[in-house]
Amino acid sequence: MVWLGFAIGFVGLVCILLAFRAGLRSRLVLVLVGGLVAIGGVSIVSGREDLPYELGFAQKPLAFRAIDISEVQLLDLVLVFHENDAPDDFDEFGRPITRIVPNYELSGKIKNLSNYDLKSFRLNVFVLDNCVTPDACDTVGQGQVFVDQMIVPARQLRAFSAIFRFDDMPPGQKIKWRCEPTELEAVLSRQMSAYDLAAPKP
Repeated sequence: MVWLGFAIGFVGLVCILLAFRAGLRSRLVLVLVGGLVAIGGVSIVSGREDLPYELGFAQKPLAFRAIDISEVQLLDLVLVFHENDAPDDFDEFGRPITRIVPNYELSGKIKNLSNYDLKSFRLNVFVLDNCVTPDACDTVGQGQVFVDQMIVPARQLRAFSAIFRFDDMPPGQKIKWRCEPTELEAVLSRQMSAYDLAAPKP
């Protein structure tokens, strides 16, 4: 379609050039027609240039629906506590105010059981306390891990790690925790549509 825009623009330019060799009345008509045709050609070209950008927004919801939560497995998860000194703010004289920042590192493996490549994923991590039974606990902390800049091909397994923090968690907790995926983003082709996702999976 880009070539069509250039062709239309070229026709418009030819009309404008011919206008200089025609009579006054014909010249005005040719200039008007040539200008409109040229503008149409430029519009087509610029519209096609924006297509990948628009396509990305149109396909984003599909990318997050392509892989179901049940189609990934989290394996060998390890949660490690790190305590770092970090400048968190500045005082009235511009000097950094340093405080202890408790960070946690979650590492493990993720297995992609779907037919699509996995581009990024988000995990919810919950800190548990007062567990009467394994299924009856108080949640005293919640953090979110976001992993991107990696590709987990369909039917393959990859290792990952990410550092995050639990905000406003009561101190002195003996960490009991659980983790669950909450958002999975697939890699989709330009031709992908909602009909592809509605089709039964093999």
